Amino acid sequence: HDLTTWPIILAFNDIIGYFLGSSIAGNLERYIQIDIDDIFVAQSGTRLIKDDISALIQTQNELRSFIDNFYFTLGFSGYYFRGGDELEIQGDEQLILDAKSFLWFPHTWRHNHVHEYSAYNLTLLMQLNKEFAKVINREYLQSAANLAKKLGKT
Repeated sequence: HDLTTWPIILAFNDIIGYFLGSSIAGNLERYIQIDIDDIFVAQSGTRLIKDDISALIQTQNELRSFIDNFYFTLGFSGYYFRGGDELEIQGDEQLILDAKSFLWFPHTWRHNHVHEYSAYNLTLLMQLNKEFAKVINREYLQSAANLAKKLGKT
């Protein structure tokens, strides 16, 4: 049996702690984070649509009944926003409408391979994603009523 992977080690420590009254294992409080990486990067035909966004929010809410303050954490590369077919574009827009339902983390602008760039160029690529987030916040979140109407959410 392989006892070297972290989930096995964590479970093993929890079992030992349970049977020994937590005197050795320490605090049994655990944290969980689920990252959904490359949220806008997938090829057309495999991207999220509006129903997927609703399912994410529903699942997140169900997980909150077991995990206090649970959020899915979404990684994004702004270059690929609205890059799919019509249903997928609506999915991207729905994600923005529901942006506050999730936690977000940026990648480089076009999901570039960081080992191929200097620190200066990486800073510029990250800055593009930062500007994307600002524009999305300004143009989409502040005009969410118009977008909601377009998507049939009102």
